[in-house]
Amino acid sequence: NNIQYIVLKFAKNTGEAILGTLDATGDIRVQVWNGTVWGSTTLLANVGTTNDAYRGFDIEYETSGNRAIVVYNNANAADPAYRLWNGTSWEPAVVTSAPPTTGAPRWIELERNPLSASNEIALMLLDANADVYGMVWNGSGWSTMGTGAVWDATAAPSTQKIIAVAYEQSSGRAMFMWGDSVATDQYYRLWDGATLTSPTLLDI
Repeated sequence: NNIQYIVLKFAKNTGEAILGTLDATGDIRVQVWNGTVWGSTTLLANVGTTNDAYRGFDIEYETSGNRAIVVYNNANAADPAYRLWNGTSWEPAVVTSAPPTTGAPRWIELERNPLSASNEIALMLLDANADVYGMVWNGSGWSTMGTGAVWDATAAPSTQKIIAVAYEQSSGRAMFMWGDSVATDQYYRLWDGATLTSPTLLDI
């Protein structure tokens, strides 16, 4: 089937890579490159032929541990699922029940903290109901950063990828950014590892 989305991520300290794909039937699959050859594909979920139009998955490696995590739309359930690659095999799927969002995750973004001792990975998602939410992986589980409510329930169209997250390279501070349909501009929040700021409007 036609491939509609591709994500390719390399580990920081090895030649290993993981490829994720979403095809026209809605299959989300991953496979591992060991530096020489590709392994077989692993089917994570099927999102059908409506939500196949959106990239409801992402992959990222921990900076310190070189484990990988893939977070994905779990067959259109409101809560995404994730799986860890431990360097040898995929660990069993775990449903992430922390997000307060109520729609199927249409867009998922992951970004790793660049600091050498960190295993933190930032997650941002946008669901079918135009809800925006973010969390961080701390190496053993997901943290809500102290904020249990939906960040924004009036995001710009959920049919477009209007979310992004990135880290400052020297401080390890994360910035979450998204578009809002009411303000018709962007909002952002900062996470310094201990405190999440309130949404701030970026007027362009």
